[in-house]
Amino acid sequence: QKQEHFSSGDIVLAQSNDGSTIKRFIRQNKPPFISLRPENPKYPHISFTDDVEMKAKVIAKWESGNIKSLIQGRFL
Repeated sequence: QKQEHFSSGDIVLAQSNDGSTIKRFIRQNKPPFISLRPENPKYPHISFTDDVEMKAKVIAKWESGNIKSLIQGRFL
């Protein structure tokens, strides 16, 4: 779902000079103030820089032939 405003905890499609990724958008009161966090802990957080642009909010995923909706930050 394309949108312009994002809340901390939203899963987003982000684009940078390195390509596109889907991560959880995190805004907090301590450094790094804004970052993109992967759901898989084996991957690093991405610091939010000027070349990162959030394109859309993820509202569902396709899994095993079924659409799973995203409700309160979790897939049903």
